[in-house]
Amino acid sequence: MSQEPTTYSLFLFLFLSHGVSSYTVPNSRQDLHPLLQNMAEEIIDGSYLNALLDLIQFQSSHVWTDDLSHRVLAYLNSRNVAFTIPSLQAAVENHLEQRLHQPQKLLEDLRKTDAQQFRTAMKCLLEDKKDGLDLKDIIIDLGEIRERALQSPGVNRSLFLITLERCFQMLNSLECVEILGKVLRGSSGSFLQPDITERLPRDLREDAFKNLSAVFKDLYDKTSAHSQRALYSWMTGILQTSSNATDDSASWVSAEHLWVLGRYMVHLSFEEITKISPIEIGLFISYDNATKQLDMVYDITPELAQAFLERISSSNFNMRNTSTIHSSKQNSWTLPWRTRPSMRPWVLCRMQL
Repeated sequence: MSQEPTTYSLFLFLFLSHGVSSYTVPNSRQDLHPLLQNMAEEIIDGSYLNALLDLIQFQSSHVWTDDLSHRVLAYLNSRNVAFTIPSLQAAVENHLEQRLHQPQKLLEDLRKTDAQQFRTAMKCLLEDKKDGLDLKDIIIDLGEIRERALQSPGVNRSLFLITLERCFQMLNSLECVEILGKVLRGSSGSFLQPDITERLPRDLREDAFKNLSAVFKDLYDKTSAHSQRALYSWMTGILQTSSNATDDSASWVSAEHLWVLGRYMVHLSFEEITKISPIEIGLFISYDNATKQLDMVYDITPELAQAFLERISSSNFNMRNTSTIHSSKQNSWTLPWRTRPSMRPWVLCRMQL
C-alpha cells in the first residue's frame, strides 16, 4: 500500500499502531459511544459500507481521539472477533470493490440501511466540499469514493433507484432532486425508461419540481421518444393540477408552463396549442431565455409549428424576424433573431403571418 491512504483502506484507523487483536479494556461496551458500537457490529457482520456510514455520522459531531482506536479494538475483542490488519484490510477492499462492480448488491445494501445511515449516505452525495475524514494519521477520501461511484453507470442507476424509493420520505424534496440531478447528469440517460415515471413523486414542492424538470430538459436528447412522452405526461400532470383553468374551453398552458416544458412543448396537441391565451404566449416569448429554448426545438411537426406561430402572431408580438426552419430530414421552428452557425444546413423559410 502506498504512503497516501487508498479509498478502500477505510478502517485502518481502528488499529493505528495498535494492531494486536488481543488488546482488551475492561467494560469496553459501556466505554464506547453507541454509534461506534454499531459500527463495530457492522464490521463483525461484514457490512463495511454501513460501518463507514456510522463512522461518518459519528465524525460529524465528535472529534476523533487516539483512545477511540483502543476502545473499538476492545469492543471487537469482547465479541470474540479477531482481526489482523491485513485480513481486515482485505475484507474491506473486497467488499467495497464488489459493490462497485455489482451495483445490484449496493442497491440491496442501501435498502437495508437504517434511517440515519441512509440520510448520511445521501448527504455524502450532496456535500461536495466535505472531501475527507481526518482520523489523525489516516484520512478517508470521501471525494474519491463519491467520484468513483458517480462515474459508474451501474452505481448511478442504483443510486437513482434508491433515491426514488427512500429519499423523499427522509430528506427534503430539494435535496432529493439535487441528488437525482447528480446521478442523472452523470449517466447516459438510458435508465430513464417510460416506466420510471411511475416512481416519480407527484407532490413535489414547486421549486423542486422546476429543478427536476430542468434536469429532464437537459437530458432530452439522451432519452428515447417513448421516455420523452412519459416524462412529458408526468410534467403536464403536475402542471395541470396547479392550473387555474376552470373549464375545457380555457387552456391550462401558461407562459410559465411553457418555460417549464421547454423542448417538451412539442408534445402538446394541436388543440391545446390553439387554446393558449395570446397574453400567455406573448408573455412567454418576452422571457429572456424563451428564444434559447425555442432555438433548440427541432422535432416539432410543421402543423404544430404553424399553430404556435399563429398564436404568437395573435399576441401582437413583432413577427418581422420570425422564421420557420425546414430540412429534408427533419422539421424545426424557431425565432432566429440570433441565428447560429449550426443553422447553416437548414433552409430558412420566411412566414408572412
